[in-house]
Amino acid sequence: MSGGGEISPGLSAGFAARKETMSRVCDICGKHTAFGNKVSHAKNRTRRTWKPNLKKVKTEMEGTTFTAKICTRCLKSDLIVKKVRVPGARQQYAAGNQSGS
Repeated sequence: MSGGGEISPGLSAGFAARKETMSRVCDICGKHTAFGNKVSHAKNRTRRTWKPNLKKVKTEMEGTTFTAKICTRCLKSDLIVKKVRVPGARQQYAAGNQSGS
């Protein structure tokens, strides 16, 4: 991803901003930490936070593999395709390169 400021379709502005800072923001929908009050039975109010359930997922977009922080809601709704490593693929690749040299 170049520093030109363009964002690929499907990724939120949070993805471009996250390259500079580490934050709890979903790269797809932009869901972030929410703030509010915890209210007891006696109606006492204290501040609290709700953090999104984020997972690190390897994905491929436009030929580039990268790790994205995705909330489980976006992951569940198939908004992004996980890149799955195939067991034994590394050995097959190395064997193919040795025979070709």
